[in-house]
Amino acid sequence: MMNTSSSDKKGFLNFYEKLSPGRKIWFGLIPGFGQVLNKQYVKAAFVVAIVAILSVFVAIYSAPNISTMFVRGLDHSQTGALGYDGWTESSKEIYDKVTSWIGNQGGIMFDNSLEILVRGIFSIFLIIFLVAAYLIQMYDVKRAAFLIEFNEMPSDFKDKFKIIKEKSFPYLLLIPAVVISIFFIFTPVLFTVMISLTSYSGENKTPAVLIGWVGWFNYKKMFTSDIFGKAFLVVLQWNIIWTLLATTLQISLGMLIAVILNKKFIKGKLEFKIIFLLPYAIPAFLLIMSFKGFFNPTYGAMNNMILKMFGMTDPQKSNG
Repeated sequence: MMNTSSSDKKGFLNFYEKLSPGRKIWFGLIPGFGQVLNKQYVKAAFVVAIVAILSVFVAIYSAPNISTMFVRGLDHSQTGALGYDGWTESSKEIYDKVTSWIGNQGGIMFDNSLEILVRGIFSIFLIIFLVAAYLIQMYDVKRAAFLIEFNEMPSDFKDKFKIIKEKSFPYLLLIPAVVISIFFIFTPVLFTVMISLTSYSGENKTPAVLIGWVGWFNYKKMFTSDIFGKAFLVVLQWNIIWTLLATTLQISLGMLIAVILNKKFIKGKLEFKIIFLLPYAIPAFLLIMSFKGFFNPTYGAMNNMILKMFGMTDPQKSNG
């Protein structure tokens, strides 16, 4: 039996090796399996760990939140929507503070539509990260298969870290900043788009009043309503005009001035450049001078504050 299983294993490996790199990518459908076939055992363990961790978070966090947001809806509640009818101003204030701090009143949980929406957006990003990790590891299987086909061994983790250290270290440092920037840029945009598909308005006070999905009703009302439609078209018209003037006019004037100043017969080029740079140079210069005095070792406000905080005195002042 040992020889039979060994021969079956070799037969499968021979079948895998005869496949084109483009077809080998499908062995990456099982995370880590393609890396094992390419003899990248450490990378296979790393891939399995990353995909497994993201999958657990998606199963525990994303799936329930997305189900709550799209299936049950933003307007569901364990106790029903609560209105402000008959409430005193103090009751409203106490209720808002309590629900915003701990999410419940008297041990009874209340749903907040906006919180459901935000959790759903975070869940969507988490699923995107999982899909991205899944596709990247599939592409890695194909890339390694190409290298093996051309008699090149794919780099292991030790070689990969060496390459990153020598060539890609700046990009490695930039990746977290780029990911965080993209997250903080697209989250408000996605939230704004999704909130426009709900019944949220100035009259709805969450969490006391729940909001629900209305689809394209707000956009339809915006274009078809006599009041909102006309106001929207006027604002849109001025936005388009402003955008065109602020970009094309500014760029055109800048290019025209640059072309004129590049002519040899123009005098006063240096003076114009100085005038042009002064609004940018003066604030930075003043800021540098301010911080120089702020952290001055003798009379600087920050150093004196720190010394007093720790019960220390400036030796130069005590000697004087």
